[in-house]
Amino acid sequence: MSKRIRGIIATFLVVAGVTTNIQGSKSNVVYANEKSKAKNVIMLIADGMSTEGITLARHTKGDSLAIDEISVGSVITSWANGPITDSAPGGTVYASGEKTNNKYIGTSVNDTPMASILEGAESVGKATGIVATAEITHATPGDFTAHTSNRKNYNQILQQQINQDMEVVLGGGFNKPSRFTSEVSIGEFGAYYEEQVNNIKEEGFDFITTKDELTSYDGDKLWGSFADADLKYDFDRQSDNDNVQPSLAEMTDKAIEVLNKDEDGFFLMVEGSKVDWAAHANNTVGIVSDILAFDEAVKTAVEFAKADGNTIVVVTTDHGNSGITIGSSYYNENIESYDKATYANTTDLLRNATITEERFNEIVSGKSDEEIKTLAKKYYSIDLNDEELAIVKGEQGEGRQVGIREVIARRVGIGYTTGGHTGEQIYLGVYAPSDLELLEGVVDNTEVNKYMQRVLFGEELLSSYTEEIYQDGEAALSKIEETKTSVDETIKHSPKLTIERLGNVIEVDLYTNNYRVNSEEKELNTVVPYINGKYFIPQELIDVVSELKENNNAEEVGGEN
Repeated sequence: MSKRIRGIIATFLVVAGVTTNIQGSKSNVVYANEKSKAKNVIMLIADGMSTEGITLARHTKGDSLAIDEISVGSVITSWANGPITDSAPGGTVYASGEKTNNKYIGTSVNDTPMASILEGAESVGKATGIVATAEITHATPGDFTAHTSNRKNYNQILQQQINQDMEVVLGGGFNKPSRFTSEVSIGEFGAYYEEQVNNIKEEGFDFITTKDELTSYDGDKLWGSFADADLKYDFDRQSDNDNVQPSLAEMTDKAIEVLNKDEDGFFLMVEGSKVDWAAHANNTVGIVSDILAFDEAVKTAVEFAKADGNTIVVVTTDHGNSGITIGSSYYNENIESYDKATYANTTDLLRNATITEERFNEIVSGKSDEEIKTLAKKYYSIDLNDEELAIVKGEQGEGRQVGIREVIARRVGIGYTTGGHTGEQIYLGVYAPSDLELLEGVVDNTEVNKYMQRVLFGEELLSSYTEEIYQDGEAALSKIEETKTSVDETIKHSPKLTIERLGNVIEVDLYTNNYRVNSEEKELNTVVPYINGKYFIPQELIDVVSELKENNNAEEVGGEN
């Protein structure tokens, strides 16, 4: 069934359940008429971006940010059972509208799949895509494209991403799903990588690996993998004059270009993934680097939306990280008091930084004292004193934060309370044409998804679509007479569900949409997740099994399987 036909059917289901105006909510937001819809929605998520990090990036830039123009409120973040969320449930709530357990990807607290807004957009005929600077199988892109109870099930996520009917996938690589580490042979990883690239190409994607290929691309189904794992921090990418890895803004621009070819519109999720990574490491320059890169992607999206006239842009993050503050006890050591902290002796210093702390630590490894001082001057315009040199070299004693990151934090006056996530309210920005609903105020993270549902296809779709495509397979098939099922979990990358009825054999490759009826290759419209020993199948497959006729050539069916 074509995407267009599926869109007509799904739209009918939504219209049948359309409600009248909704007045009020937990967040006291007043909603516009349900009939007001946008053609396109672009969601941008800066993973782990705290409000203080935004402030620091603005000071470093010395000018306003693109996100300032569209700032409309803030988001209260939490997971199902606590105030500090992991990225997996943090992204899942934006994707599905429901809070869930930590580490869960697109999966409910009851261990059942929940259709994402990306899958919902596909069902009504829209083009879809994801962009990230982490591995493409990381938590946030996974939340919109896959279903598993553990974010570390990278291969399960990848198989589902390949077999979702997306048009654009851009970002890092997929070495993690392979489970290949330094202890495993390069040759074995190479074989796995080649297998997955072939799978991607078989699904109709044009597979590219360089910035030049991205720039010149003019097709309509694109998978760009620009690194083995995550992409570089943007300051490091710029310092390297990297001509292989594109910026987040460049990937966003190309994704919009490709998706906008669909006359029915599109949904795009863009993640600035490594703001979170820098915050975990308390790397101030890394945080600034990738917030500024994310802001350029927001600028690209908003400029398109303004020109298009029928696009909504939603910008936020899934949680705060690190407890970063502009202000710390270092003031007392360096400048006596916070009221003596001028721009010149604090935040302005960050404008001289050209690489992240992570890159600097790699460069100075094994270097002499004089070489370290020279490199600090080159990359940060810092003349290290003896105490700071000792900090960079890690000679400050057990339990102390060491490295150039502490030198920078001391000089700028940056404080950190943790190397983990935080439960603070976080930024919310929305751009919407004047005739469409605008989400604003202090809202719960569930409301962000509900808003996107309303403006894209109506709030009735995802729950009904979930019921249609993710039914308990064992329970549903047990109701069909003379049906036997079994699951083979020994297959390396994809378990296989076998369904036998009336002499017919149906084999389903779990985590994909591929199946065979008596060895004849077929495709479902949706993937088949396998979560904690349970498989979930669409009504489409149930109908196929129900309609099977007696197979008089049963002995010949699947003879080599």
